[in-house]
Amino acid sequence: VGAFDLGNDFLGAAVDGLRTEGRLGHLPRLLTLYSSMAARLGDWDVAITAAEEARRLAEEFAEPQWEAAADTVISLVAAMRGDEQKAERLAARAEAVAESAGANITVAFAQFGKVLAALGSGRHGDAYAYAKRLFDPADSAYHPVISSWLIADLVEAALHIDRLDAARTRVAQVEAIAGAQPGAWIALVLRYARALVAEPAEAGERFDEALASDLTRWPFQRARIQLGYGQWLRRQWRGAE
Repeated sequence: VGAFDLGNDFLGAAVDGLRTEGRLGHLPRLLTLYSSMAARLGDWDVAITAAEEARRLAEEFAEPQWEAAADTVISLVAAMRGDEQKAERLAARAEAVAESAGANITVAFAQFGKVLAALGSGRHGDAYAYAKRLFDPADSAYHPVISSWLIADLVEAALHIDRLDAARTRVAQVEAIAGAQPGAWIALVLRYARALVAEPAEAGERFDEALASDLTRWPFQRARIQLGYGQWLRRQWRGAE
């Protein structure tokens, strides 16, 4: 449900418990999930350490699906850090394994690093195409829940390629799926997405709402919202603000 802040704490405790009990066979899955949460919370050193351990254990246990899943996390962190080539390479490797195994959830996760890498390098058409895959029932990356996690990325890409109406449609779709009380991550990205698609008369208020929420555990997303707000203010000839 996108409660990554809670999930991170629970998973950290679960990983410690598995180590204590010597249940190493369960670690690749939980370490991958733990690293995925840590990455989105901006705790990249923890995320990389956990993902790399998950990958090593999955290789030892001959579990290629969890190797691929760990690669999607390393790809995501690489994209957040601006290493576009590494993000793309690991995402492609993960996707190839997942496609052959029919693991569409891992194919979906492989898009996250690709989307963010494309956004960071200004390839907005590519970013939009990657993100859109999660919303397409005919695509191997389709996932009706995880697609919600990408809504702000999709909207940001859409605005640069003149797809504002399509972006607004997707925001409404995610709002309907998320309901009145979405998890922390989905609430966060929806607030940012609403600001991006708002009419000029409302956008400033929407950005203020997004930045007024508790972003203590979301430093990377806070920075993205601040950047988006700054870009909007500049376009409105409000550079001093």
